[in-house]
Amino acid sequence: MTLLLLLALTIPTETPSIHFDRIDINHCHQPDGTLAFTQLIFWRWSRFERRFISYGYVMLRDKQQRPVCCGDRHSVIVNHDGKRWRVTSDCVIETWTVGDPEAEDRKKYPEFRRDGE
Repeated sequence: MTLLLLLALTIPTETPSIHFDRIDINHCHQPDGTLAFTQLIFWRWSRFERRFISYGYVMLRDKQQRPVCCGDRHSVIVNHDGKRWRVTSDCVIETWTVGDPEAEDRKKYPEFRRDGE
């Protein structure tokens, strides 16, 4: 019995994966120029709006969370709502903004409308 429990704990589990068109490493600053926070924003291209629409974000806590290049894609492991996800993307950009672009996009495209694309 103990052997079965030990075996069950050591078997690797598959990390669910989700793909976005673009990941933005966004450094959000206050109006006085001080860094407020750094986040990863996940974007999908809307062919109807002809623009990227944000589908969510996670706060970037350390440099190990930054996306890495894996062949022709970029990949990062994030924790969201107690679940671990592998996020892949065709493109990664890094931006420095005053204000939060994900929050601004959420005003135009509330979360309940984002999956309708």
